[in-house]
Amino acid sequence: MNNKEFGGKILYVTPGLKKSEREKELAHETLKYKNSKKRCNLYVKNFTAETTEEDLRNLFSHYGEIESLKLFGQKDNKSPFAFVCFKTPDTASQVKNANLHINQRPLYINHYEMKQQRDILNETNKDKQDWQRYQAENFQSFDYQSTDQISSLLRLLMHSVQKHNGGIPMQRTRSAEPMGQQNYQGGNQGGHQGGYNNRQNNYSGSAPRT
Repeated sequence: MNNKEFGGKILYVTPGLKKSEREKELAHETLKYKNSKKRCNLYVKNFTAETTEEDLRNLFSHYGEIESLKLFGQKDNKSPFAFVCFKTPDTASQVKNANLHINQRPLYINHYEMKQQRDILNETNKDKQDWQRYQAENFQSFDYQSTDQISSLLRLLMHSVQKHNGGIPMQRTRSAEPMGQQNYQGGNQGGHQGGYNNRQNNYSGSAPRT
């Protein structure tokens, strides 16, 4: 009977849930809805405090059908801003790139990003900055010709990868071994045999002329 009409009203029917479970479900539904509308929803700012929702609606309605428009006025010394959600993402993209003005002021218009996405982006940028700072503090004097420092760096990287893999040790491959050891292992038989043949050739040749 969910979404069925009864007595002039649309019924909402769902299994009974605890309050905490219902709040979690509502948050999930809200996130799902916002994600489905992220290419249709625009964030608008840089207009005066005297600007009204009607002013914005008159400006944006020329480009396409508006699903919703909400203006948040100036508060706590923060500039006013608005959210404008269009029916289609193509209309939103057109408005975003239209270089619009209102009351002789250029509007800042961008696609709306959910708070969860902004948090992830901020965390990623913070990790990147931390890594760059770590590089600047620890690798400025790094000697790339020093075998000891390169070996220490490799051990650090292998430990990091092993930790990332849940403690599973890395398989050493021939490419990870020192070059001299590769040559020795990869060419043991051929190397010894080749050296023996070279010595035989040296002795089997004609005696030097005097």
